[in-house]
Amino acid sequence: MEEIITYKYRANDGKMFNDPDECLKYELEQTVKNSRFVIYNAYGEEMNILDVGADDALNNAEYVTVESEEDLAAYNNLCEYYGYQKIKSTGHWYYDHDKDEWMRYEDLSERLNEITSIFFL
Repeated sequence: MEEIITYKYRANDGKMFNDPDECLKYELEQTVKNSRFVIYNAYGEEMNILDVGADDALNNAEYVTVESEEDLAAYNNLCEYYGYQKIKSTGHWYYDHDKDEWMRYEDLSERLNEITSIFFL
């Protein structure tokens, strides 16, 4: 007797899946392979999502660098799938645990320059 498998879900590259979640996860992984955003842990070590797994990388992310709108969309799609907070725009981001949100490094840098100009005229 031969088992016949019917696929119901097709990924963007044509790969077939029986489970919609597996199909979505696969598509997200394919997007990540082609993206150039970088995730760092608290020690400043780069975490490769494909090596450590997306959920672990996002859970331990302390710093994120996103250079293009395409990469921003890929990163935020991954965050949405795994239930993590998205970032708002391209740039360099750090996670502020006191505020429980992502903050742009560029905004912090500008604010520090303003404060420095006040104290060190």
